Amino acid sequence: MTGQYYRKTAALVGALFIIATVTAISAMVLLGTALSEPDFLLDLPDIENKVVGAVLLELVLATSLLGIGALMFPVFKRHVEGLAQAYYGIRMVEGIFITVASVCLLVMFTMGGEYRSGDLDLAGIEAMGAMLM
Repeated sequence: MTGQYYRKTAALVGALFIIATVTAISAMVLLGTALSEPDFLLDLPDIENKVVGAVLLELVLATSLLGIGALMFPVFKRHVEGLAQAYYGIRMVEGIFITVASVCLLVMFTMGGEYRSGDLDLAGIEAMGAMLM
């Protein structure tokens, strides 16, 4: 592989790192302190747009992490193949955890709406919220 390939890879990886950082920070800013309040499950339906926006940003973050791992694989493989596989595996696990956390946030959002409509009782929603956090 040529030096031109590594330059392009470095630029793409740098862009993905910037995207990952911006989306992670933006998602936390969107949610703010909503998840730290004691009855946050009941308040999530009030901030529907922020929750959905934060979930979308988290999914972009997970995708960028997978891209970073995939682009760095050939670079690391050139030196140590085991390191390349480990790095890609760690990035993949990180992306999976972020995706699962996003799905849990959507489930909590749905549970808050169902509680408001009377489909869930308070004890059930508190137990589920504690389990998902």
